[in-house]
Amino acid sequence: MPYFKYNGKFLVSAGSYVGGAGLAETQLDLVWDNIANVPVASASSLSDWNTFFALPTNGSPFTSVVVDGNTVKLQGGSGITIKAFLFQNNANIIEVQEVGASNCIDIVGDRAFSSATNLAIATLPGCTEVQGTLLSQGYGGFYNCTSLSSVNFTSLVTAGPGAFGFCTSLTTPSFPAMTAVGDGAFRSCTGLTTPLMPSVTTVAARGFNGCTNLTFAPGAAVVTTLGIYSFGSCTSLTNPSFPALTSESGFAFFGCSGLTTPSFPELLSVGTSTFSGCTNLTSSFAKVATIGTDGFKNCTSMTTPSFPLLVAVNLRSFWGAGLTTPSFPSLTNIGEQSFLSCLSLTSITAALVTTVGVQGFNSCTGLSSISFPDCLTVGSSAWGGNTSMTTASLPAVTNLGGTAFNDNVFSGNSNMTSLTVPTAMETINAGQPDGDIAQLISNYGTIITYV
Repeated sequence: MPYFKYNGKFLVSAGSYVGGAGLAETQLDLVWDNIANVPVASASSLSDWNTFFALPTNGSPFTSVVVDGNTVKLQGGSGITIKAFLFQNNANIIEVQEVGASNCIDIVGDRAFSSATNLAIATLPGCTEVQGTLLSQGYGGFYNCTSLSSVNFTSLVTAGPGAFGFCTSLTTPSFPAMTAVGDGAFRSCTGLTTPLMPSVTTVAARGFNGCTNLTFAPGAAVVTTLGIYSFGSCTSLTNPSFPALTSESGFAFFGCSGLTTPSFPELLSVGTSTFSGCTNLTSSFAKVATIGTDGFKNCTSMTTPSFPLLVAVNLRSFWGAGLTTPSFPSLTNIGEQSFLSCLSLTSITAALVTTVGVQGFNSCTGLSSISFPDCLTVGSSAWGGNTSMTTASLPAVTNLGGTAFNDNVFSGNSNMTSLTVPTAMETINAGQPDGDIAQLISNYGTIITYV
């Protein structure tokens, strides 16, 4: 294809070269480490570039091309989707930028620039979506672009799975229009500190997982949905506020060891392992009614939290937590191992409890006394290994340990001096006391009060 010079530039095909901010038409600039490394036969061939971008199939074709040193300027074109894998593993592209009065790129396809490890600048203000695919994890448009440090996506609404995952040089990007963060969209962006995403309402699974320097939770003010591990292992997060969040999918803040006093004023439930390993967490949760498996496991700084509406805790909900003298005024159901190995626990106030699960308080070595006036059912080994326990009051219990035999409900509690249970417990085992009561009497000389 013929070309000619204009102001020292090479111009090919129709159109005219206009430099700087005065460019009246759309233009996509591709900057290379060396013009010889472009992925087409001829950098100055308009047809080569239109074929490379699969135009017009993926949008309106470019109308002219200018070669300026190591920069290819593709003018014209509109509604373009940069197709999947187009620049994947390309180590020669340095910048991709839209310039001019309007934009030509609408969508960046799945892994379009994935592992283009020298890409430093992406300026695509007209792009509304960066696509990705969820395989073993999210792999998206700019996945593993480890040099990418400057971005301009003012129109971007959706960051798909893995869209910017492992872009470790991103620090404070701004995405003012973004509403949805896809699975792993910013996963392991270890350079991220204070990204600006004021419109984000949904963070999918692993959205910011492993962003270890993140100090500001993007979109927190309006976020309503958090997927699993959405902020997992974000160890620099301290006290984000999520005023609109009512539920999450579990593991959302797993391993966020820096969390201290985050705010969740509308959160109604805590999922599986949501705050597990948050060793500095001290917050209270005003509206939480249920806590899932391992919800606050190993939250060693949580001593006297307030859960005024909590009604149910499940498997290992507070396993290894730093609880000392908590009060749960609405709690009715304590699940299996809910308070297992809470070594600092000395007392618990929960007058409405009706059920204590298997090993519910097992190995709480500092717990000295318990009183559950409405408790009907107690699982095996519920208070086993509570070596500091001296008194227990269960005046309404009908099932102690699951059977009438010895179920190790109080096994190892050698300091236990008194137990209060209903009269029926005195003869429930074929005319003899329940096996757990008999063990206390024979092993430790515990005084039993029947009411």
